[in-house]
Amino acid sequence: MSTEPISEKPAFPFAFELTQIRQQHGLNMTAFAHQLGVTEAYISLLEAGKRKPSKKLLLKLLQTFLAQTPQEQRHILIRQAGFTPDEILKLSAADQQRQKHRHNFKTTVTVVLGLIRDGHFVQAHSEIQHALQLFARPIELNMLSGYLELTRGNTAAALVAMQTAEHLSVNALASDTEMSHAEIIANIGSVYFTMGSEQVARRNACRLAQDSQGAEVALYEANRYFSEAETYLEQSLSEHPNYLYALDELARLYFNLGELHHSHAAKGYWHKAINCYQQVLSHPQRYTMRREHLWEAGCFLAHAYNKTQHWEHAHEQLHLILIYQPEYWLAWYVVACHFCLKAQDEMNNTSLDTAKDALLQAIHFYPPAAHQAELDPDLELLRQEYELNL
Repeated sequence: MSTEPISEKPAFPFAFELTQIRQQHGLNMTAFAHQLGVTEAYISLLEAGKRKPSKKLLLKLLQTFLAQTPQEQRHILIRQAGFTPDEILKLSAADQQRQKHRHNFKTTVTVVLGLIRDGHFVQAHSEIQHALQLFARPIELNMLSGYLELTRGNTAAALVAMQTAEHLSVNALASDTEMSHAEIIANIGSVYFTMGSEQVARRNACRLAQDSQGAEVALYEANRYFSEAETYLEQSLSEHPNYLYALDELARLYFNLGELHHSHAAKGYWHKAINCYQQVLSHPQRYTMRREHLWEAGCFLAHAYNKTQHWEHAHEQLHLILIYQPEYWLAWYVVACHFCLKAQDEMNNTSLDTAKDALLQAIHFYPPAAHQAELDPDLELLRQEYELNL
C-alpha cells in the first residue's frame, strides 16, 4: 500500500487553479462569483471539476484577477481551461474594441433620435443595426430595440422596450450603463409623445373626412398620450434639470398641446413652450443638436410669441433666423402666421399683404406648405381676404 498522501486536486487541472486564485484573493464563492458576473452555483461546479469554463468567464477571470500575472502563466491557465491562447486573445481584442466604442452609446442615441424625428427611418434603421453589433448591455439592447420599433411604426412595442429598460435601471440590474435614469425615462416620454402625435394626425384625417365622432375619439387619445409624455418628461427634468433633449421634447409637447386647446388652457401651454424653448436656445450644449432642430426651435418659439400676442419678440426672433437662413421655409411660414394673427388681433388688414408674400415665399421653398396653409386656422383671415392659388 502506498504511503503517499491522496491528492485533493480534482481531475480537471483548471478547477484546482480556480480555487487557488479565489483563496489567494481571500474571497468566498459568493463574492468571487459576484466579481466574475456569474452565479455561486456555477463557481461551485467549476471548482469541483464538473463544468468547463466558457471563454467569456475565462477572459473575465484573466482581466479581473490575473491582469499583472506573467504571460506564460496566463497561457498555462488558458490551456488548462481547454482553450488556446489565440482564441482568448481574439476574444480579448473584440472586447477591447467594444469597450472603445462604449462611450459612443449616447452619441449613437442622439444620432438615431434625430433621424427618427426627421422621418429618416431607413437611415435610422441602419444606424441601429450597426449599434446592435457594438452594444450588449441589457438597457442598451432594450433601448435600441425600442428605437428599431419606432422606425417600423410600432409605437406600442417601442413603449414596452423602453419601459423594460427603465425597469432594469430602477432595479439596478444594469448599473454599469452610462445612461442615467433621467435619460431613459425621457425616451419613454418621447414614445408617448409620438403616440399622441399619431392621434393628432388621425384626428386631422377624420376632420377632413367629416367624421366628427372619429375626430373626437382621436382627440381624447391624443390628450391621454400627451399627458403621459408630460409626466415622464417632467420627471426626467426633475432628476436632470438641464437635460437638453428632455427640454426640447417638452417644448415641442407644450407647443402641440397649445395647438390642441383653446382659450385660457392654450395660453398656459404657449407660455410653457416659450419658457422651454428659451432654455433650449440658450443652453450651453445647444450646438450638439442638429442645425435643423435649432432652426425649428427658433421658429416654434416665434410662433408661441405670436400666440401670446408678443409681436415684437416674435418679429425679432424671425428676423434673426432669416438673416442666417433666408431660404428656410418654416421661418417664412411663421412670418405669414405672424402678420395674419397680428391683423386679426388689431382688426387691421393692412399687414395681410405682407402675410401673403411671406406665405408664397414659404411655398416656393417648400411646396407641401401649401396644403398645410389650406387647413391652418392661423391663416384663416388670409384665406378669407384672398383667393390664393395654392
